[in-house]
Amino acid sequence: MRPKRTLVTTALILALSACSAANPAPHVNEPPPTPTPEDADEPHPWAAEIERAYRAAESDFVRAILADGIIERHEAREAMYRFVECMAEQGKPVEFIEWEDSFSFWTDDPNDEWGMDFPDSPGRVVYDYCQAQWLGNSWEALTIWMLWEDIQRNPTNIDVNSMDDAIAECLVRNGLAPEGFTGQHYREVYNQHSVWVTGCPGCDFVDAGGTWDEWFEIQRQQEPRVTLQDGSELWFGDDIFRTCQWNPLHDLLG
Repeated sequence: MRPKRTLVTTALILALSACSAANPAPHVNEPPPTPTPEDADEPHPWAAEIERAYRAAESDFVRAILADGIIERHEAREAMYRFVECMAEQGKPVEFIEWEDSFSFWTDDPNDEWGMDFPDSPGRVVYDYCQAQWLGNSWEALTIWMLWEDIQRNPTNIDVNSMDDAIAECLVRNGLAPEGFTGQHYREVYNQHSVWVTGCPGCDFVDAGGTWDEWFEIQRQQEPRVTLQDGSELWFGDDIFRTCQWNPLHDLLG
């Protein structure tokens, strides 16, 4: 039987684990020390989230990474790759595609679903176990990888609406959107035209000899092109658009 694959972005990690039927109480741990920036006396903007993840942690590995209140890139990478190794050792291999911040999961058993609707499936049980060991307990808090990603994207920990405002300002500042384009406009445009992808449409392409780099470039070219009110076109596949989404505080053209 041909293996079945599903491509899952790390944004789904929280959702997949949050719906687990079995939810054991987390270990109660002492909170990590709160770091302070070298040039300020204020607490780290993400201190509360890091402390929450530390308290929820179920393994010494996760607690060790979070203990100093800071997550380094090499620590986030090690956590993810140990998760990948754990899944393989348990007979449910996953592939982590780091540069797209996603990984693919496949199984030879067509009945071994592992999403939100299948909390007791063999694949899901293995997934929950490996995540708790190497990434953290996402029922209670963000995982190590998600925390690291969010801190890089939003170092000052501003709220979602403020983040959308920052993205809109980035698009205007870099000439992709007209003056007056706001965070509300961005939310409306993005929610109306973004496409949620399920399954693993790129797996057949890669199995046939293509590369993930080629596949994601194909997908980039197919991203929506939206006509704004002033008649200008906003292309979701534009490198600047993507960078504004990832790091809207960066002045790309400055």
